Amino acid sequence: MDASVEEARRDEAVEWLLRLEEGELDASEERDFATWRSDPARAELLERLGEAARAFGIPRQMGLDIGALLRRADQAGVRRRTFLKGAGGAALALPVAAWMTIRSFERPGDQASLTTDIGMRKTVALADRSSMTLNADTAAKVDMAPDARRVYLMQGRLLVHVAPDPSRPFTVETKLGAVRALGTIFQVTVNANSVEIAVIESRVEVRPRDGGNPVVLSAGERLRLGEGAIGQKVPVRATETEWTSGVYVADDTRLDEVVDNLRPYMRDAISVDPQVASLRVSGVFPLDRPIRALDALQSVVDIQVVHSGSRTSIIPR
Repeated sequence: MDASVEEARRDEAVEWLLRLEEGELDASEERDFATWRSDPARAELLERLGEAARAFGIPRQMGLDIGALLRRADQAGVRRRTFLKGAGGAALALPVAAWMTIRSFERPGDQASLTTDIGMRKTVALADRSSMTLNADTAAKVDMAPDARRVYLMQGRLLVHVAPDPSRPFTVETKLGAVRALGTIFQVTVNANSVEIAVIESRVEVRPRDGGNPVVLSAGERLRLGEGAIGQKVPVRATETEWTSGVYVADDTRLDEVVDNLRPYMRDAISVDPQVASLRVSGVFPLDRPIRALDALQSVVDIQVVHSGSRTSIIPR
């Protein structure tokens, strides 16, 4: 189905669902609704969104836009169990706040340090017409030399759109290895003890810093680069780049991994007790409201979120 048609159908379903929740329809509205719902695809979509909406007590408590939540969650492809996990997870979401600025480096050979603060994202336009989106709490340096284009990623996450230029290779260098673009769109994340690479479009070549054999990743593949080891290729998550829109999507994800993805948006130091670290969580989290999202999780996951000064601890209930 054409993406615009699918989006329009989703919008219609959300509007009908909200109208049904507001109260009874009059006779004319009932006829219009019956006609609309006679299409099996529309009926299936309405049922799916209705199941999601019934689990949205927490987002309502947070004052979030349920219509926007439904659209985002369904568009992201979060499966039915995302909303129906009871003690295993929660669905939280939106609004989508994109704190993005554009900056351009005008001359080849320019070197610049790029940083984003806690809770801030930034999109950067380079002189070669490439662009990069930096996640919160990211630090990088750009070197646009006449014969090569290099980005040194010290910490955080980058989503890179590379403009073609066969005479000047484009490489992202990290503490554990280098990623050379063989195409256009890829993502690099520097963690405490590893580097993750995900290819959205075309290919990249990953060269470990310890001298191991290079690995070529194609679109739809990702891997983890560790100290002296290269992980197995695995599929890219369908929601891999949702963070650029201001949300993090967890789908049966460990709680400690969810917290790791929220850390760049939290000024509090946060710890997760090992007893609850492996709890599975599903949902769509607003990156600009991470503390409120975690607090809301307490009503559906067997955890307690404790705030003490500038420190937040997640412990068993």
